[in-house]
Amino acid sequence: MGIMNLNVSKKLKGEVKMKNANVMNISTIMSVLIALLTIMILMQGQTALALSTTMILGIDDDSDKFALYDLETNEARLLDATILSGDDRGNGRAPKEIESLTYGGDGIFYGVQSYNWKTTSQLYKFEISDDLNDITVETVGTGFDASNIDAVEYADGMLYAVDNSRNKNELVAVDTLTGQVVGRKSVTGDSGAKKFEGLAYKDGILYGSATTNDGKKRSDGSLTTGDHSSSLYTIDLVTGEAGLVGQIGFGQVESLTFAGDTLYGTSDTSDAFLEIALLLEDTGGNLGKVLSDWGSDIEGIAGNSMPDAAESPEPATMFLLGAGLVGLAALKRRFDK
Repeated sequence: MGIMNLNVSKKLKGEVKMKNANVMNISTIMSVLIALLTIMILMQGQTALALSTTMILGIDDDSDKFALYDLETNEARLLDATILSGDDRGNGRAPKEIESLTYGGDGIFYGVQSYNWKTTSQLYKFEISDDLNDITVETVGTGFDASNIDAVEYADGMLYAVDNSRNKNELVAVDTLTGQVVGRKSVTGDSGAKKFEGLAYKDGILYGSATTNDGKKRSDGSLTTGDHSSSLYTIDLVTGEAGLVGQIGFGQVESLTFAGDTLYGTSDTSDAFLEIALLLEDTGGNLGKVLSDWGSDIEGIAGNSMPDAAESPEPATMFLLGAGLVGLAALKRRFDK
């Protein structure tokens, strides 16, 4: 009987240990699940910034920070997060200088670090949290064959830029997934446009600002008549031909963007943020009108004006069809997706 009772006691102790172990396993699993659920909730709460048509994002070259401009109040505020810290520059996680910016939708922005001794440019992708406190910087590809790029514009999944190096004056299309050039063509026409510093796309038309000379400024910041100021052009995505719309009236208009149906730009020489008309007859001679003094050292601006595919042919398709074999190969990849 004593031996029998001892065996029963050992068996009961073993069952108790197993139950305790099971309870501990269940407790551990529950803790892990709760932690995962908490992370998921936090991630869902940390959504990306989606620009409204009353907001414009810019890159302030003086502070190495993004700035958000409110079109309703005509005031700008610097975001706290720095995108170009010294440590990040040293280890290659952040660009040395972003000279252009565009909005790709869904809270994604693209910028290009350009003009370096390698004669290449690097594409970067930025995501900003909706509370404006966090910025994610991602390098896209290993650099593409174009340099001295002062402007980039997003349209239908493709980025457009003008290669200003060594008087090339070439319009290039860059794939947002690979960061590589998939098509290029010379900007032509009788307009004499050189060195495009701003690009903006709307309703099937690519607009560009080009400056040849700063000229002399009036007291209101605009340039005197007859001096070479920045002018606004249209650029045909199929032929590359540039057509003059008119003088903006301000020098070094280094960035353009649409917010809603309105075109905006910044003038570095006039320290001005501009509203720019699309038709010369709607103005008194110059297309540009000063809204505020936000403009000095703003290297790129991005507004929300996603093209409606139903209103016009896809711009990327039009460009690639006219870009030769490289463009046709890129076009095939787009339809294979």
